[in-house]
Amino acid sequence: MTASNSDRHAARFAVRGVVQGVGFRPFVFRLATSERLGGWVLNGADGVEIHVEGTAAAVQAFGSRLVTEAPPAARIASVDIAAGVFQNALLLADLKLRCDALGVRVWTNRQVPANDGGISLGQAAFAATACDAPP
Repeated sequence: MTASNSDRHAARFAVRGVVQGVGFRPFVFRLATSERLGGWVLNGADGVEIHVEGTAAAVQAFGSRLVTEAPPAARIASVDIAAGVFQNALLLADLKLRCDALGVRVWTNRQVPANDGGISLGQAAFAATACDAPP
């Protein structure tokens, strides 16, 4: 049984640290598959970029497992989270506790709401990059 469109949630993660060349993208694929999530993962300029979609519970579980079950050779320094179920204060607090225990810094947008009426951290980063790029 698949989630209806109204039951689908999405989240984006930018994972920084030693996450390239250590099997991190295949790990993300296996993790997303085990949580029945769709999306994509790719190497970025300074880490790995991830977008997942699925039920709220699956997206939240993915976020927690992303840090706690990372490959042994990976060294996650920080995770930027934009949108999705992590706009819920309780779910975000749970993820932050798990990350803090592992020494991983979590970055979120605090002053501008990510949902209707605001922009996400990812959109702000993209806009900043686009503004610096030559025409």
